[in-house]
Amino acid sequence: MSKTPSRPPSPPPPPPAKTGPTDPSGEHRILVPLHSLQSIIGLHVCGTSVFLPLPAKNVMRLGRGDVDIAIPESIADRNLITREHVQLTRQGTDNGTWLHVADLGSRYGTFFGKAREREFFVKAGQRFRVANTELMVMDRLLVDLRASLGGFFGYNAHRDLDAHTTALGADVPVLLIGDRGTERGHLAHAIHAASQRRGNSFQEIENPSAPREELERYFKKATRGTVYASLDHIGPRSRLKSLVELMFESTYDARPIIAARDHRVICDALSTVMPRFTSVTVPPLSAHREDVPAILDAMLREQKTPHSVAELAPDRRAAMSNYEWPRNRGELRETAERLAALLEHKGNMVAAAASIEQDYEWFRRSLAKVGAIEVKRRGE
Repeated sequence: MSKTPSRPPSPPPPPPAKTGPTDPSGEHRILVPLHSLQSIIGLHVCGTSVFLPLPAKNVMRLGRGDVDIAIPESIADRNLITREHVQLTRQGTDNGTWLHVADLGSRYGTFFGKAREREFFVKAGQRFRVANTELMVMDRLLVDLRASLGGFFGYNAHRDLDAHTTALGADVPVLLIGDRGTERGHLAHAIHAASQRRGNSFQEIENPSAPREELERYFKKATRGTVYASLDHIGPRSRLKSLVELMFESTYDARPIIAARDHRVICDALSTVMPRFTSVTVPPLSAHREDVPAILDAMLREQKTPHSVAELAPDRRAAMSNYEWPRNRGELRETAERLAALLEHKGNMVAAAASIEQDYEWFRRSLAKVGAIEVKRRGE
């Protein structure tokens, strides 16, 4: 007799809340704390950029008909989804919110894992499928995280973004593998800011092979927060013993995020704890150069400037997208600083260079090299 194939069990129902949902009919706004960063606020259609916000009610229906959450026509296989496919019930608990998913007798089914189910519970970061359309449950933290990841992995790399949002949204140790200039430290900051640890300290360890007493100061400050260390310049493996021990000491409960250029270096240095880490490779900027204008705009916003890349001529934006960016996001960030100054001074390069204390000729050549300004031939 053949064995029934194993499948992942449905998550257990959420524990009873001290204050339960107040609107079983779903007709009015509810008292579940929707403003909380951990409240479920929508569903992301995996493999796309489509986000489906949940209405501010307890009970809602999803499908392709006249329902609370309508699957848009742009989604492939939408015709396989029933007009009223599932009923979703948001349940508030002491630990956040869950969704109870109940199939409404759909023809092509509702799935959790690989199994067709009539009903189950899901929480933020988990996925389920209505017919062939996979949906990821999103809270505000995951929405913020996915938006931040686009600048590092590519705004149109939807499948990668889905996978990384799930992996990095979990409260687990992380390995970031990438070249210099991919701004793994900035990515670590973004991961921390979109995590449940965001209210506690983020500490960057400057010397991972420092004595234990020095490392302990970082971990103490990062208690219930995040510690980040780059292993690009590590010494002998034995000198990381203290770092490895502290990363998993319950005394501090700090989430470690480690970066390195070479996965082999990481494997050698952290061999005893490697299985406990989630590994993510950060691609070079040249792998998604079409995102350069959007990333530049994000960097300009970080500098609190009112200007944007749209103020540049189309051929300049195209030239920057065609540039190889050998120093990755680090070089792009330097360009953003120069562009902010140039736009603020209405194209006056002398004034712009002086405003950020850079030599005029260096300022001009740097912008010309990346295509931000047109190279003038002598005599023009």
